[in-house]
Amino acid sequence: MIIKAKVKSLASKIDKLLKKTKKETYFTVIRKGISSEPKTMRFGKTVWSKHGNFIKYDFLLVDKTYDDKKSKFKGFYNPEIYNMQDLLAYISNYVEELTDLLVDKKAFSAKEIEVVKNKAKKRQSEKIREFYRVKDIDL
Repeated sequence: MIIKAKVKSLASKIDKLLKKTKKETYFTVIRKGISSEPKTMRFGKTVWSKHGNFIKYDFLLVDKTYDDKKSKFKGFYNPEIYNMQDLLAYISNYVEELTDLLVDKKAFSAKEIEVVKNKAKKRQSEKIREFYRVKDIDL
């Protein structure tokens, strides 16, 4: 089962949800008014746009049974696209952190570079979200 949905919410509420789902790929979904049976699902493709304090999301929820039947490494440009996304997000964060440090310090050490690399790695999933950002999901 795949569910397509649109949501508009305060950015702070979305941040709380993302923190909860960041540690675990799958979470429980109850389709209120449709069925009380809990489904184990994950986020699929998520396109989003920011509007002041609000974020609009156009996303898919994918049932775990779908993943159990299908390998993510089959299909067009897979696994390359997954690997490229991970690497590009890492490199982008690395450059941003390194640039900030160079500007602030005017010099750097090997230890400082290692700290920057670790920060970039920790923020990698945040940067991947940017690939799905659009000006407005309704356009």
